[in-house]
Amino acid sequence: MTSREDSPDHPEFHDFAISELSAERRSSLQRLSDQNWFSSAGFAESYWAPPAQRVAFLEGRSGQVIEKCFYREGKWAGLFKEIAIFGPADADSLLLRKLQQTRRAHIVKLSWMAEPQPPLGKSFWKAFAIRQRTEDHCIQLPDTPSEYLQSLGTSTRKHLPYYVRRLNKEWNSEWGFQENTRLDITYKSYERLFELNHLRMDKKGRRTAWTEDLRRHRWRLVQESGLLCSLRFENEIVAGTLSFLHQEEAYLIVLAHDPRFDRLNLGNISLWLTIQYLIRSGYNRYHLMWGRSSYKQQLGGKIQPLFDMLLFPGSSVAALWFAADSLMLLKVCALAARMTGSVRRGISAKQPLAAETEDVSETSSADRQPGEESR
Repeated sequence: MTSREDSPDHPEFHDFAISELSAERRSSLQRLSDQNWFSSAGFAESYWAPPAQRVAFLEGRSGQVIEKCFYREGKWAGLFKEIAIFGPADADSLLLRKLQQTRRAHIVKLSWMAEPQPPLGKSFWKAFAIRQRTEDHCIQLPDTPSEYLQSLGTSTRKHLPYYVRRLNKEWNSEWGFQENTRLDITYKSYERLFELNHLRMDKKGRRTAWTEDLRRHRWRLVQESGLLCSLRFENEIVAGTLSFLHQEEAYLIVLAHDPRFDRLNLGNISLWLTIQYLIRSGYNRYHLMWGRSSYKQQLGGKIQPLFDMLLFPGSSVAALWFAADSLMLLKVCALAARMTGSVRRGISAKQPLAAETEDVSETSSADRQPGEESR
């Protein structure tokens, strides 16, 4: 679908099913830098499930893409048409106005926005809402591993090198660390990492969100932009990380280790050696996804909330959404109050809890995604 404003100075609007894109169109879209990984074609098509269905973009007179967004259509409350856009976007942009005029949605949702900017005063939109979706723990990577180590707290700075020295002492030359990117990653090593992930999650009595279908869905993206770092003992992977590389940044998705070796802190060693590799390779940020864990801040991750912004072109659906949102908030508050009361009653019957230490903590995985745990 294509349209152009009356003035020749206005860009041309296009809206295509992703499956219908020609190789030339794809190449043209890729030449425009993404705002972040969440707005990229790889994330929209090959990481998130369900994936994006369509792409809308503006094309200048010389044929260059000047703005784009990947999206999928669905229903809110089973009745009202919703467009879910992958990644941040400008609420007042010509692209979103043209998309709304073309697709006629009741709700347009922009996702994974670090600093959402509300629509301006006399906006195309009748109402909007901003809600926090999840958190990003971002490590600013310096020029050298030694600079990074010096930026950490005293305990973490001491323990990371100690864990490696201890492993050298106990395993000698029987262990090694290997970094593989993109097409150099084998499906066997990819599956092995999730085997370890499942072992660790089972031990904790939890269930991983990475189903077999999801692993197959994301395999193409692993081969396009993946980084799999593996710690091996006697030629077998016993720990490792899976990250995705995008422009000059990396996104940690999975951290796993063999629970037989809990005492050796293999997860922490794997993450420390992965960070060293990224620094040597020239990456400037490492995002520790998804959700909150103490080790992320211990390793220098700064919390950055990520938000969804919902735009409403009509007042009636906006009113319904806000009413439903208020009811949901009341239910959550009531549930939280009941749970708090139960916890307090349980704690009062027990000994006081010991405070957590400052040491770097071992973790089982970094694959918890908002909206995925229930899938």
